[in-house]
Amino acid sequence: APNHAFRFTDEAPQGDEAGYVFVSWGDGAANYASRLVYREEWGGYIRNVGQDRSVWYADRDAEEGAIAFANVIVQFTRVEYNHNNKLEPVAYVIGENGAPAQGNADFFMGGVHVQGYWKRDAMDARTVYYGPDGQEIELQRGRTLIIIFPDDGEDGKSVSYR
Repeated sequence: APNHAFRFTDEAPQGDEAGYVFVSWGDGAANYASRLVYREEWGGYIRNVGQDRSVWYADRDAEEGAIAFANVIVQFTRVEYNHNNKLEPVAYVIGENGAPAQGNADFFMGGVHVQGYWKRDAMDARTVYYGPDGQEIELQRGRTLIIIFPDDGEDGKSVSYR
């Protein structure tokens, strides 16, 4: 993609409180469910994955322990499956025949939720994320986790926060 750097800020974001974020991939996919917990002392969200609290495990860095994500972006898009095989998803982050694509997005930064959207103009362009004001969103400095998520809301798939 052409050079188009993300924008960053040191200012705290404004939004709804979101100390906990839950990502459910629906029935039959409990092993892939994610629970993200904001830890101010770590400067981000710790992601735990698994069926229930007794078997959840955190993303790990061999040298530093658990990984904290300063930004969590949930990018909603149409998802189809190759040959009806649920193990081979095709996410539409670009439109048909290379046309522009866009969709809604949820941003979790600094323990808050900000609603926005994403847009990608062409296959060789970078995805650009926008806030509720229509301006390119400014992310917090640090690691960013981008979750490509189906926008159909079927089969118990959901993203929630509190």
